Parts: sequence; structure tokens; C-alpha cells
Amino acid sequence: MQRILIIGEDPAVGVSISPQLQACSIEIADGDAEALQRLRQRAFELVLTDPKSSVQEDLALVNEIENIRPGVKTIILAPAATPEDVIAALRARVFACFSSPFDVNEVAAMMAKALEGAQVSRFYQVSLIGSHCGLTASY
Repeated sequence: MQRILIIGEDPAVGVSISPQLQACSIEIADGDAEALQRLRQRAFELVLTDPKSSVQEDLALVNEIENIRPGVKTIILAPAATPEDVIAALRARVFACFSSPFDVNEVAAMMAKALEGAQVSRFYQVSLIGSHCGLTASY
């Protein structure tokens, strides 16, 4: 069974995504420190960041995750993202980056793609729609 770690104190994200990924084991960590502790204890295929943290905070976390569990796929959820943030996320090789407002169905679909075992390709689609900035990596 594939394992997903969702970071954040808001259980709404985990609850709304869980039904769409029923075949997975989903754990929720209250914050970054707890998430890193869990990653030290066991392996996860995917980490979903706290939607309340900034892209820059998440990128620092992604770096720590890579040091503990290289190869873990990460999806960033952030309250806002600039084009520079998206480029930084691309460079950090995150699987996807969503900024508010994000559609839970889109996030769940991207999580499913990440769990399919797809590998990184060279094609990335960056979409800038109003103040919404999103990154989709084709794997």
C-alpha cells in the first residue's frame, strides 16, 4: 500500500482528498517538525505540504525531505505563488505546486499521477491565471 503524508493542522485537506485515494495509507502531520520526524521513521511515496505555508517555506522543507528520504515526491500547496516561486519549485523538482484557491479534485488527480510511479520528464506547463499561479509537471 502506498503511503501519503499530508502536512497541516487543517484536517479539511486530508478529509477531502482521502475518498479519492482510498487505496492509499494517508497520515496527517500537524506541522513540518512532525512530518520530518515521521519521514525519519518510515518511508512515504508522496508528501503534500501545508496549504498555509509559503512556497519559500515549503522549498526549505523539500530540501530537508530530500536529505531524509531522497526521491520522495512532493506537492506544494501554498496560499499564493509568484512566477519566481513556480520557477524555484521547478528547480527543486517538486511534482506539482498549487496556489489558492486550488481545486481538491485537481490536487487529488495530481497526487494519483505522482503515485503512478511516473518519472520526471523535461516538459513542464506553467500557468499564470490572474493572481493564481500553478505548476504542472508532466511525468
